[in-house]
Amino acid sequence: MFVLSGVDELYAFLDENLANINMIRGNQYKAVVEKEAEALRKQLITMNTVTEDLLTLQRSWMYLENIFVSGEIKRVLSEESKAFDKIDTFFRALLV
Repeated sequence: MFVLSGVDELYAFLDENLANINMIRGNQYKAVVEKEAEALRKQLITMNTVTEDLLTLQRSWMYLENIFVSGEIKRVLSEESKAFDKIDTFFRALLV
């Protein structure tokens, strides 16, 4: 399964570019590029939010995966385990 890692470079890129956009937004000559700068700022914030959400989802999923891989859990919680396996198959196909 694909594991999202090494996001430090991505966060550095996002922070650097958000700082540049904020510098542009504070410039007295910003009127020329104000719309483009605001659109780019929103896109960078969205990228940051999506990355954080994916990492949170991945951490939670890996935790659940470790629980449901146990033979004892599969035996005791068979219905929940089947539901997890079905969703896990979908989740893996989505991320690959």
